[in-house]
Amino acid sequence: MAGGVKALKSGLLLLAYVRLVNPEALEQDHIPSQVVYRDKQLKVFLDEFKVMKAGFPPPRLIAYGPVGSGKTVTTRKALTDAGVEHVYVKAEPTAYGTLVALGEAVLKKRKWGLSFAPLWGDIEAALPKQCIIVIDEAERFAFRDERRDELLYYLSRTRDLGTVLITNRY
Repeated sequence: MAGGVKALKSGLLLLAYVRLVNPEALEQDHIPSQVVYRDKQLKVFLDEFKVMKAGFPPPRLIAYGPVGSGKTVTTRKALTDAGVEHVYVKAEPTAYGTLVALGEAVLKKRKWGLSFAPLWGDIEAALPKQCIIVIDEAERFAFRDERRDELLYYLSRTRDLGTVLITNRY
């Protein structure tokens, strides 16, 4: 019985093969054509990114909400729809680890051992003009690592760089 459930004599259930209509929807970086129940949040992001596209400095935003509420997919959908250059990185447990992960995403190689300033200098030089850096699960370093201020300082002091911190803690 394709796509159904069949009870066996032993009382166990046999799950039949189910064909997925859109298997790409299960991929980590999939962006749906529509994000349901997030029209208001999507509009807020799009309005912020329109201002950026008009030549104003990029925004610095925090996407906050409970786990599974659609923060990441809404952010990615807005960036894609707005056609904004962006770099996405998942936070590491430390601010330095997050900076290294950002460096890997931008520079296409992992650079360990440099202090904050030289590593940030390499990343900043390689970033496109008018870019947004998205740090997902920012609570991983923001509430635990005392060097978080250093990373947030560098992210906030670059004129043509915007940030979106996605977190479930505020």
